[in-house]
This record gives sequence, structure tokens and C-alpha cells, in this order.
Amino acid sequence: QAVSSDSKLEVLDLQGNAVGDDGAVALSGALIHNRSLKWLDLSGNSIGHRGASALARALPASSSVQQVDLRNNPIPGKAIAALGAAVARCRGMSALKSVLVSAFKVEIGESSEHGSDTGLVVAQGPVQ
Repeated sequence: QAVSSDSKLEVLDLQGNAVGDDGAVALSGALIHNRSLKWLDLSGNSIGHRGASALARALPASSSVQQVDLRNNPIPGKAIAALGAAVARCRGMSALKSVLVSAFKVEIGESSEHGSDTGLVVAQGPVQ
């Protein structure tokens, strides 16, 4: 309820709390209405395809979330692609800057040898 209301909550660390797909789906609905949350840590929560896909649909509608950590979740390739597409849709339209997934970081950035003209940068390796 605190996430869906217009609270002062800026950081939500749910790392390792067994959120799962059901929790991620519920949280996704709340993110659309929240205007203060900037950092969301959902790492190590057994979030799979359904939960990650729900987050991918919700994140472009969020006006405040800047970073989401989804590392150490069993997210399949198609859902990772959906998260990347969500970041791309957010370019210039919302606060979202990056989503961390396993050893990948998908972020909005300048075009380079690692990105494309969409401004999407996908880095593999240690993520800081």
C-alpha cells in the first residue's frame, strides 16, 4: 500500500524476500501510481517470466523509478528482452535509466560500439 500511495518512499530494498512472480505482478500495479520511488531492489526473489514481464509493462508508466535491480532471478531471455524494450521506450519519457538483470545492465546512454542509435547500452560483466 505504501508503494501505491504518493508517499515519500524513495528506496525499496526487497532483496531476498521471496517476492516471486505474484509479488512482482502486485508491485507492478503499484509502481504505476507511485511518484516518489527511485530505486527498487528485487534481486534474489525467484522472479521469473510472468513477474519480469509485468514489471516491463509497468516501468514505462512510472514517473519516478530510475533503477531496478533484478539480478539473481530466473528471468528467461524473452522477459529480459521485454525489460530492455521497456528501458528503450522510457528514453526521454520517464525517469527510468537502468534495469540490472543477472550479469547484464540495460541502460539509456549514448550511442557507442556497445549500443545503437536508440541510445540503449547493454553491458555484460560485473555490474556496479
